[in-house]
Formats: sequence, C-alpha cells, structure tokens
Amino acid sequence: LFNFQPYLYGPYSNRLSKDLEFLNSYGFIEIENYTIDENMNEANEIDGYKQYYTYNITELGKEFVEKKVINKLDGIQLEALKDLKKGINDIDLDNLLSYVYRNYPEMTEQSKIKDRYV
Repeated sequence: LFNFQPYLYGPYSNRLSKDLEFLNSYGFIEIENYTIDENMNEANEIDGYKQYYTYNITELGKEFVEKKVINKLDGIQLEALKDLKKGINDIDLDNLLSYVYRNYPEMTEQSKIKDRYV
C-alpha cells in the first residue's frame, strides 16, 4: 500500500504524507504540529529536530468509518483492526522507533538518529 524508504528520522512514505494531507483537507483527521520548547522534556528532541505531529480522527472521520468502512469488514478483519489500533495507541515514539530500527535495519541507512535506537 505504501512504499517506505529510509529517511532522516526513520521510514518515510510520500504517498502516506499525501494521503494524510488529503484526509485532513476533507476534515476526516486533524494534524497538529507541535514545537518542543524549553518547558518540554529534552528527551523528546531528536538531533535538534524540535517538531512532531499528532494525527487524530475527527467526528466526521469517525462517522465516515462507521457508515462506509466498518460494515464492509468481516469479524476477523475487524478484530485485527482493533488489535492494531490498540497496539498503536499504547506505544510511544521511542519504542516505535526502536521496534522499526531493530526489525527493518534497511530503514536506518539515512537516519540521523539510528545510534539512539540500534
């Protein structure tokens, strides 16, 4: 579905970025851009990179999924989706990057932060 390639802070997909922008432009998700300041934990700063993003589904997005997507999934697919969501919601950025860098070492080729996770 998405073609990921090594990038400065981990795997990157241009297609995924465009799809997220599309979903945002139609109001299905909100993208919040945060800048790390002096009051935030320095550990969140990665190699001088002081921004991060969060992606949240909106009420419109939830409505769309409930009306147009959920009813097309069988029980196994729905359980797999629930498990995936739980796993993603329960992991922080450091643990996610550790997992990706350990399991997909080819994604560390251009990384500025691989020494922190490998």
